[in-house]
Amino acid sequence: MLWTIFRPDPASFLAKRHRLKAKAMLNRLSHLSFRTRSSDRDAETDRLRRSRIVKLMEDVASEILLERRGLKARYDEACVSAGFALDDNSQNETCSRDAMLADLSTTVMACEKRLTVLSGHLERLAAARAEIGAIDGETADRSSPKDRVYATGDGRTGAVDASRR
Repeated sequence: MLWTIFRPDPASFLAKRHRLKAKAMLNRLSHLSFRTRSSDRDAETDRLRRSRIVKLMEDVASEILLERRGLKARYDEACVSAGFALDDNSQNETCSRDAMLADLSTTVMACEKRLTVLSGHLERLAAARAEIGAIDGETADRSSPKDRVYATGDGRTGAVDASRR
């Protein structure tokens, strides 16, 4: 009978054992937890990151526009030179004129190809900028024309309108 008084209850013994195991597990897991930043701080970080990307895109677009402007001037000059070479009626320098026309023709074609490539770069930059604006919740009407630069095939720049998207 004495034995029954001091004998532990198996249910309470198991319950205590489970509590100790659970406490030990929580102690191990507490080292794995981490804190997160506030949503305001995350939004501010995202906004700053997007503004840096937009600034970089504007800088690249400016570089492309400068390159295209210079190339367009050289292209126009080559076209004028080719026109004068064609108008030259002197028969004594036919070989040199033909060589010059071939060289100018090659230059003009290379310029046209590069101008097309640069226009494509500007259009892709404008599309990427519009996508970033959509992430920010902007509409095309609220963003400035400077942010929406695109190139036409004839060397002009302008703003992307809604019909071009």
